[in-house]
Amino acid sequence: MMMTLQKSIRYFKGTKFESDHTTYILAGLKKDLDADHHLNYKDKFLSDSIFQWESETNATLSNATGQKIMKTKTAHLFIRKKDREDSLTLPYIYIGTGTFQDIRPSSNRKRTLLVNIHLDHQIPETLHHDFQIEVAEKTP
Repeated sequence: MMMTLQKSIRYFKGTKFESDHTTYILAGLKKDLDADHHLNYKDKFLSDSIFQWESETNATLSNATGQKIMKTKTAHLFIRKKDREDSLTLPYIYIGTGTFQDIRPSSNRKRTLLVNIHLDHQIPETLHHDFQIEVAEKTP
């Protein structure tokens, strides 16, 4: 399955909705500062098990894109910390699956939705620094 998945992600950018209500998301965390402001999506980790994703533009709770988001049963999440580093394009890292919760309109003037993706598994500690994940310290 992973080999097929790796090949298929080459053929879309951003988000791919399947008819079985599975959604594939490619998200970058650090955007190019020269990019248009409306392209600086609010994608970020809220914790090691929740990712906030901002949909592509022209998505509302009532239009076709918003309805696909609302009907998503399983999301596959691919993340990269930034597009390029040292003149190299960075690969996406497969984070795993999760479910959409707290779907709401964002403040983006290009009409987007914010979605909290509750991951089925926590992000490994080895990725916390690169993905800027802050985890509250556990008290004894």
